[in-house]
Amino acid sequence: MSWTEEQLQAINKRGANILVSAAAGSGKTSVLIERIITKVIEDRVDIDKILVVTFTSAAASEMKQRLLTALYKKIDETPDDPYLQKQISLLNRANISTIHSFCLNMIKNNFYLLAMPANFRIGDTAEIEILKQDVIEEIFEEKYENNDKGFLDLIRKYTNYSDDQSLKDLIIKIYEYSRCTPNPKKWIRESVEDFNFEEKIKNEDYSNKWTNILYKDLKDTINDSIEQLKRNKLKVEGIQALEKVYDIYEEDIKSLEKIDTTTWDTMLTGLKNKTWTRYVGNIKASEGEKTIKSELGEIRKNIKAKLTGIEFLSQKDAILELNAMYPTLKYLADIIEEFDKRYIEAKREKNIIDYSDLEHLSLQLLVDENNKKTEIANKYQFDEVLIDEYQDINEVQEKILTSVSNGKNTFMVGDVKQSIYRFRQSRPNIFIDKYTNYQKAQRNNEKLKESTKILLYKNFRSRGEVLETTNIIFQSIMSREFGEIEYNQEEYLNQGKEFEKGKLEDYSSELYIIDKNTENVDSSEEKVEVEEENNEDKEIIENSAYEARLIAEKIKEFHKQGYDYRDMAILLRSVKSSAPVYEKELSERGIPVYSDAASEYIDSIEINTILSFLKIIDNPLQDIPLITVLRSPIIGLNDNELLEIRLLDKERKFYKALELSKNQKAIRFIEMLNKFKKDSLSMPLDELIWKIYMETGYFYYVRLMPGGKIRQANLKKLFETAKNYEKISFKGLFNFILFIEKIIKTNNEFDSAKVVGENDDVVKIMSIHKSKGLEFPIVFISGITKKVNELDYRSKIVYDQDLGFGIKYVDEILEYDTISKKALKLKSFKEMLAEEMRILYVALTRAKEKLVLVGVERNVQKTKESLADAINQYEHSNNKLNPSLVSKYKRMYEWIELARIYNNNIPLKEHIVPAEKYENMKIEEDETFDLLEYVKSQTPNEENYKEIDKILNWQYPHKSSIDEITKTSVTALKNNNNKKIEIKKLIIDDKTDKLTPAQIGTLVHLAMQQLKDDDIDKMLENIKLNKIEKQELIKRKSIFENYIKSDLFKMLQQAKEVNRETPFFMYIDSENKEDKILVQGVIDLYFIDSNGNINLVDYKTDYAEKEEELVEKYKMQLDLYSRALSKAMKKEVTNKFIYSTKFNKLIKITEEQ
Repeated sequence: MSWTEEQLQAINKRGANILVSAAAGSGKTSVLIERIITKVIEDRVDIDKILVVTFTSAAASEMKQRLLTALYKKIDETPDDPYLQKQISLLNRANISTIHSFCLNMIKNNFYLLAMPANFRIGDTAEIEILKQDVIEEIFEEKYENNDKGFLDLIRKYTNYSDDQSLKDLIIKIYEYSRCTPNPKKWIRESVEDFNFEEKIKNEDYSNKWTNILYKDLKDTINDSIEQLKRNKLKVEGIQALEKVYDIYEEDIKSLEKIDTTTWDTMLTGLKNKTWTRYVGNIKASEGEKTIKSELGEIRKNIKAKLTGIEFLSQKDAILELNAMYPTLKYLADIIEEFDKRYIEAKREKNIIDYSDLEHLSLQLLVDENNKKTEIANKYQFDEVLIDEYQDINEVQEKILTSVSNGKNTFMVGDVKQSIYRFRQSRPNIFIDKYTNYQKAQRNNEKLKESTKILLYKNFRSRGEVLETTNIIFQSIMSREFGEIEYNQEEYLNQGKEFEKGKLEDYSSELYIIDKNTENVDSSEEKVEVEEENNEDKEIIENSAYEARLIAEKIKEFHKQGYDYRDMAILLRSVKSSAPVYEKELSERGIPVYSDAASEYIDSIEINTILSFLKIIDNPLQDIPLITVLRSPIIGLNDNELLEIRLLDKERKFYKALELSKNQKAIRFIEMLNKFKKDSLSMPLDELIWKIYMETGYFYYVRLMPGGKIRQANLKKLFETAKNYEKISFKGLFNFILFIEKIIKTNNEFDSAKVVGENDDVVKIMSIHKSKGLEFPIVFISGITKKVNELDYRSKIVYDQDLGFGIKYVDEILEYDTISKKALKLKSFKEMLAEEMRILYVALTRAKEKLVLVGVERNVQKTKESLADAINQYEHSNNKLNPSLVSKYKRMYEWIELARIYNNNIPLKEHIVPAEKYENMKIEEDETFDLLEYVKSQTPNEENYKEIDKILNWQYPHKSSIDEITKTSVTALKNNNNKKIEIKKLIIDDKTDKLTPAQIGTLVHLAMQQLKDDDIDKMLENIKLNKIEKQELIKRKSIFENYIKSDLFKMLQQAKEVNRETPFFMYIDSENKEDKILVQGVIDLYFIDSNGNINLVDYKTDYAEKEEELVEKYKMQLDLYSRALSKAMKKEVTNKFIYSTKFNKLIKITEEQ
């Protein structure tokens, strides 16, 4: 591969911290991988001495694979090099992973230092959220019960009395947010103490960090107003008829310039004392002059409103106000600490941790209380630490990675213009600070003496048309003041490769704006068949339909010109409400499409139907779930039939009326429901759900519905969710329903099942966030005229890592924002807009060949005129729009249009399309198809038959391996040896509520594993089983009584180490020696005795006449267990035993047997 000079610098430079600022499409991943390869192969640094942190597991896998390929290529050149062979063996334990995987491995290796059990696990997301809710509810119940005064004061001030859920949610959110700081408790306490002004008040010191933020903003507002007045004054200079307008402007300028802006208080006083002369009334002037007078009057009116609308207190009054809220805030911190403590205890009880624990437990291992590196940190020192996507790092992660570096061996790659994960508490300022302070690398052979930055600015992804559009837009709008980085020649995307002519005549970027001028469009007519909650939602959906119809036309054009559907993607700022509309509109026009809108899972018809079925199996006296199932295809009652049933009993629950019905469907349903209810008492939940799928035929029915593939995948996912739920939580149908309802309540939606592959020929609809790291030949960016989603500041308490808490002042009468909240709102709003600008950058840079931007505007001409006029109100420099102007706008379209107007030559072709064209757009006949004709067209001809015959009769070269079990269990191998294969039933026989011998054996195994002392009753009480399962164990209590008296139990009490339920995987040779068979199994028990001998034990509950029968039956299985254990322990197993509950003894297996 041919590298640029800058890429070679990034690959080869050593001896200092290096920050690589890699623009979109600049080949940063290739550079990062090449640097790793070079260090391992050329510098001869062992791969396990390098730490590589990636953003995704997929990226880590790709790096490992490319490194492996490079190593094998080098081995081919020098086959006798032992170092290279060693690197192949080290690759499996190479630290190339996500930050969370790295932390998890560290914790697993040092769990004992954290007083954690070895078998902890990461909690499921839904499980974690429910646990948090349980903990906070428990705390609130206790506070209410104890009539806690501080708590009741908090409730009075920060809830609406009728519902305390908002306060519960706030406490959890503050707790979660605090976890993005290295010391959460310290951050909370210090943020609260910022409101304790007792000492400052005594000393009459009213300085604080919040007024510093507001002071700068207010001063900038005054200066901007003066500049605006000066520029507009020139419009009337020398016009006699408008002399009074000139004088008023001159007076305003002088009075604003006289305001003392040295302090907050002097500035407020000056604004309060400013008088505003009444504007000029009717004058004798030409129409043009009157227009100018009117325009300047409107400008002055806006400036006046801005400066007189400021409602700030003096610093002293503001501080007194904050100090009054200190006790309440302090009590809130106490509750958060209490939540933290109990949440830790609740996780310990369940033996789980969450993702934030991964980072904080790792930090606990690496840094001591004095912020010094620990012995563990010294053990984890790497030759080099390489970090991908560095712009998205947070402070905790930064501290972890700093702890395992030596201070001058960190290689960081990223692009701050693509930092779009603020909602995950990423801190782009970490990247920006280093970008600002690091020295730019000079010559390629220069030896580094200090921290260095390297700029990769050549783009190898996109055509020049895409790059030019992106450059001119961002050159115009992105600045350090608004965007957090200066977009200049240094940041420009420069074309790095030449493109051939291609499929299109014109690759110019295009802007399509659908003009929804209210004068031309009949807004009263229903445009899209949806139910809207309000006019805003209706407009979003309606606009999405217009955009989708336009995009469908363009997709068909591009498809005819030779592009596959998979070559095109539609990117949206948010997919939740819009993606289903796009999917519907495109599908109706025969365009294959896939959307990653994940929030529809719980609300989907198929999931809603099955959850309703589960609810009425648990309790049929629930009318809404019952009628949902009765109207579904499972039963198929129509509205008239439901009405007839209702009339049989109008007073009681619908199920009571159903029991009186003679309708055959109703009768069959009640029989079915009773059978499933009986099954639910003894059957695992996942098996019950699968039985419902199969016996009702619903699983196959949904496959025939529109979007059937994903609907069927969603049902499979529900089955898996139930299966996993019973492993990690309480068993039973009722508890599962509660679990699902809590997930919905906490707004933690499941993702929809994924059924599309990379090579499927479909147009992908996705959020801009999901598109990051991807590329497509043609990209549609839609919804650009939508307002950005402003953060919700309605909460009475907001928070920020730098400014701490922002609160409302609340007493018995008043409630309003304090300076702390106003400052936080201002800072967060600016950061949010800066990120929105970066999101636009990410979207534009996904396109390889063609960029198409689409939006709907109410009145395009009016918008254009307004933006052009606004540009003229400000002074601009260096080909960049004034940041104060850009910051006033909140829509991507406005930023793009500002750049278009400011740069007359921007290569972005604009098309204004009247909305009427897409208002009631009918699907053309050639976009529909006849199902029968389609099926006929798919009937195979002679050539097809030959191809099908070839496929069906193809034989695998190693056919003998196909006949063997290539992934199997030890039990299956044992059965194979006995010349038969036992096939387990998926579900218990529905005619009995008894357990099978195999199921009873599993139960006994489970109990034996949990019986670690001689308290049998305690074990039976604590074991999580259903009623029938517990009864079966109680019947067999004598088994456990004999067990605790056995030689085995005594041996376990004296053993140095005991291990239960140990899973393993092992490859063994197949009969033809050419292939391997993967064997998997679970070792019931092995222990190391006082002499260091390894003893292997397998529990057996089988009936047998003689001990020899068990030995003969299970010897092969124990031999395989022994091989696996010896290999894992690197030591031969000394003894192999069967513990038989039938004979109540250990039976030793010898080689002679």
